[in-house]
Amino acid sequence: MRTKAQCTNEERREAVLEVRAAGEATEALADKYGVHHETLWRWDHAEDRIKDAQGLSRKKKKIRKVKRGVKLRFPGLESRLLEWFTDMRKNKSMCE
Repeated sequence: MRTKAQCTNEERREAVLEVRAAGEATEALADKYGVHHETLWRWDHAEDRIKDAQGLSRKKKKIRKVKRGVKLRFPGLESRLLEWFTDMRKNKSMCE
């Protein structure tokens, strides 16, 4: 379970600078920021994205992953199937 709120991009940037100064992601730096040392390593490798997220045009302070599902092969069929399910749920007497 998470004990600390997500770090802001500014905190991530500071952590990356400290990691680069130290030469590696250490346990002490990880404890300072309340994250795992592998997370510091990922932040170091994602520095360009963090810089872009800090731009003036950005309103959000955190980087959010975009999760995209599998593209539908038959979108028309999927929508008709969803309609069928909703109709069957509305008319449960037809299902029995």
